[in-house]
Amino acid sequence: MNKNATRHSSILKLAVIALVVLIGAYLGFQTFSDNESQNDSKTAQKSIVVLPLKNLSNNSEIQYLADGIMEDILTRLSYIEDLVVKSRISSEKMGGENLTAKEVAKEMDVEYLLEGSIIPEGEKIRINVQLISAKEDKHLWANHFDKDLTEVLPFITEVSGQITDQLEIILSPEERHQIEKHFTESQEAYDLFLQGRYYYLLRTKEGVEKSITLYNQALALDSNFCLAYAGLADSYVSGSFDKFIPKGVGIPKGKMFAKKALSIEPNLAEPHATLGAIATFFEQDCDRAEREFQQALTINPGYARGYKLYSEYLSLAGRLDEARTNLNKTLELQPMYLRHIKLSQELYVREMKFDKAREEAERIFFMDKDEVGYHIRNFYSYLLQNEIPEAMNEFKKYMVSLSPSSDANIIDSIYAKSGRVGFIRFVINDAKEAVGYDILAGFYLMINEKDSAFYYLNKVFNEYEKEYVYGIEYNPIFKDVQSDPHFTEMLKKIYQADE
Repeated sequence: MNKNATRHSSILKLAVIALVVLIGAYLGFQTFSDNESQNDSKTAQKSIVVLPLKNLSNNSEIQYLADGIMEDILTRLSYIEDLVVKSRISSEKMGGENLTAKEVAKEMDVEYLLEGSIIPEGEKIRINVQLISAKEDKHLWANHFDKDLTEVLPFITEVSGQITDQLEIILSPEERHQIEKHFTESQEAYDLFLQGRYYYLLRTKEGVEKSITLYNQALALDSNFCLAYAGLADSYVSGSFDKFIPKGVGIPKGKMFAKKALSIEPNLAEPHATLGAIATFFEQDCDRAEREFQQALTINPGYARGYKLYSEYLSLAGRLDEARTNLNKTLELQPMYLRHIKLSQELYVREMKFDKAREEAERIFFMDKDEVGYHIRNFYSYLLQNEIPEAMNEFKKYMVSLSPSSDANIIDSIYAKSGRVGFIRFVINDAKEAVGYDILAGFYLMINEKDSAFYYLNKVFNEYEKEYVYGIEYNPIFKDVQSDPHFTEMLKKIYQADE
């Protein structure tokens, strides 16, 4: 073979090799892309809002059942990692507005809705539920229940399973366990548990006490009913924080019942979150709080209360970016829950993002026109920014909202005569009986009266219980004294008391 033929042969071989490499690379890329696309499709989260069951009767006594059934379905679905489940609490404000499925879905930013109704008929109960595709605005599936209460629990697990089938969600063994689990075989015990949960969520002294009675009645019928133990833990811990129950009684009992629930069913998120709350607010045990919250959210990645409690811990620990991330997750799952929006507003103040704080205050006022804190929230954020005219304007509105006959113009006279210091001194005198020692201390710091500020700070550290002092150093009102030896000595004493 001559040299030219050899050279042409070599070039041809190289060209073929190059072509093979290019085709292989292209096919490899296509395979990779297809696999990525399949993986994305497999892991893409679907979203659903669980609306409250409409009580079609005049019988208010079955409201606990209407709320409890949908909350149970919601809780089971929230354990599914590939499904974003928005809470019934999120949609309460919409319940009476007669919005279409599309309108609710747009407001809640979901693809699917689960809605239904309940009505008693003699000794039986009739429940209708339906799954709706918001995008197509059509019913995908419906189920009904027309039996006595002894068969409600199997109906709940059946509905939960059918929803995942309709949405074509592949469940892990752990997720299927949470969907299908019967935590008690006693329908009477389950009914008492739903009543207990209803009264607990009222967040009143009477409600907490009633919930404890009902949970204990449930346990008398089934001593291994883990959800009733978890409910007792929540009632005792929340009751202690709200001072309905002496914490010397409530916290040991709360811890005992949370651990009892986990000894029966280790894969329960709620008791872990409750133990994290105890470690945060009552024991200031950061390591254990972190472990408990992370365990709760590993078990149930859709647990809104878990994100909320974890956010509060992170905020008190000064980890504000992480606190915001977790609270935003709570707000994603429960976007219309007023309690969480208030927490968001307070966290924005802590982050010193005052414009955002005022936006949240606006949302709170929009949702609850009777909420008295709107102007005082804005006053406080403007004051921390040292925007005094705006702060004065909000404080005047606050005065008039409390007492329409108030002469708010006196503030303008004081400011004209004594400036910023005079205005803040007026606020101190006006609010002295209504606000806590920590806020008074902060006001005194703003006018550089450190002796008075530390007088009230001493009262804070000596008279406040620890759960109301923890994290005080990250309050922006104390940013100018965070390195002051007097302040750091106070902090040292309170935290050393925990060791």
